[in-house]
Order: sequence, then structure tokens, then C-alpha cells
Amino acid sequence: FEKVTAPPIKTTSGSTTVQVEIANNTKNVGDTVVIAGAVDTGGIVAANINGTQTITAATENTVSFVSSGTASSTTKGGGNSVTIDAATPVTPPLETTASSTTVTLHEGNHGLAVGDTFTLFNTMPVASLDPSELNKEHTVVSVPNTDSVTFTTTTAAASTSIGGGSNSVVFLPVKATSAELGGGELSKLGVPSVLQ
Repeated sequence: FEKVTAPPIKTTSGSTTVQVEIANNTKNVGDTVVIAGAVDTGGIVAANINGTQTITAATENTVSFVSSGTASSTTKGGGNSVTIDAATPVTPPLETTASSTTVTLHEGNHGLAVGDTFTLFNTMPVASLDPSELNKEHTVVSVPNTDSVTFTTTTAAASTSIGGGSNSVVFLPVKATSAELGGGELSKLGVPSVLQ
């Protein structure tokens, strides 16, 4: 089990605005944040993301600032070493699209493939999706990138939103990293004996 973490930086093609995802944000417009460790994202170089930034917009799960660069693509990234005010941000794990049953889970370096399963725990409601629909085992439908997967719910989301709270936990399957056989020549297998 691990706390859900994902790259927190989001860019929009043609825009200088950079959005930073922070679950349960308490900052307001005019406040500052110190961003460090971000890599180039969406065509905006790291030097225009990292540093002290003044917040121009704030929501429950995001803050935004205007960078000196313009994004060449709409993407979510920044790398898995980003800090905000010297702390690793807790990012809201889920993203929904209005009237869609497809939900995106943002989880850094997840290692999942289509058809794999994962289990969510402690996820809060998002876009009117009840926790009972979120906090269970899901099957990966698609893998947009190394930091996100999609799954489906029975109910369609009521809005396009990000959320899920700051305490979400994901259980990822343990996957073999090679096709090697092993165990050694002294390995024993316990087989129950059958009385006749």
C-alpha cells in the first residue's frame, strides 16, 4: 500500500498559466509558493516553473501562477521530485470528465498495463462519484503515460473535476521483473499427504 502521489504540474497549450495540484489547498490569490525540483513540462522550461511564484488563481485542489514561458502542449507532469514550500505535495489522485464513466488515476511511476488491477482506499467523493464506487478494485482500461491510468465507474461523473482527497491510498500489484526460474536446489514444496 502506498499513498497516491503524482507529478503536480499542469500546462495548457498556448497559455502561460501553470496549474499546480495540491490536495486540500489552503493558499489564496496573492500568496506565494516556492516550487523546486520540477522538470520541463509542456514546453515550459524548468527555470520558468521552479522558484517563488505568486498565485493568480486558487481552488480547493489547485493553485495557478503565470510563468515566463508559453506552453506548447496540454499535459500533466513536472516529474516525481517536485516540492512545494519544501514539502512533497499531496496531489488529488482522480480526474473526471463530465458525463463520462472514465476516471483517470494519477499515480507516479505506476508500472501498470492495460488489464492490470489496482485497489483504492480512503478516497473521498469527486464529481458526485460516491466513495463506494471508488474505494474498491479497478481494472486498468488505458495507460495514457507512466504517471496515469484510466478505469471506469458505473455512474457517470457530474462534472469535469480533480479530487479524491489527500489521504487516498493505492494498492498496486507486485509484478515480476524477469522471466527467470529460481529457488535453488534445496527448495522444498509442502504438499499435503493423502491418507488412504
